[in-house]
Amino acid sequence: MRLWLFDGTPDEFLRVADVFKDLAAQSESAMVTREVATENIVRERNDDREVTQEEAVRILRRIPVSENMQAVLKHLAAAQKEVPSDYLRNQVVKLNGDQFRGLMGAFGRRVIHTVPEQSVTFFNKRWNGDQYYWSLTDNARRAVLQELG
Repeated sequence: MRLWLFDGTPDEFLRVADVFKDLAAQSESAMVTREVATENIVRERNDDREVTQEEAVRILRRIPVSENMQAVLKHLAAAQKEVPSDYLRNQVVKLNGDQFRGLMGAFGRRVIHTVPEQSVTFFNKRWNGDQYYWSLTDNARRAVLQELG
C-alpha cells in the first residue's frame, strides 16, 4: 500500500487532485475522487476549537521549546495582531522557507500529540493569496506569556 501526502492549501490541492485520482485508479484497493478529497481530506475551520489555557500550557511544557519557536511565540504574543510569515521568517528567526515551514510543522505536531482527543487551534492563520498571516489565540497568548515571559 502506498500513502501519498500532499501539503498545501485547499485551492492548491484542487489543482492536483486529478493526479491523485489517476494514481488511485491504478490500484484496485483504493479510489480517490475529487469529492472525497474536498470533503474529507481538507478539514474545515469549524472542526477545530480554540485551545484552552491549560492545554496550551501542557503543549509548551511537554518538551523544551526550541529557541526559534520561542522567538516566534514571544513575538506573536507581544504583537497582538496578525504577523505575516515573511516577517516572522526573515526578521524574527532568520530562516529560509523550508526551515520555517519545518519549525511551524514541528510545533503543529507537538499540538496534535499533546491534545490528541480533539483538533484544537493554537494559532489563528489566514491566507491572503501570497502568504499566511499568523496570530495566537487568546488562550495561547496567555499561556505563552505565563510560560515564556
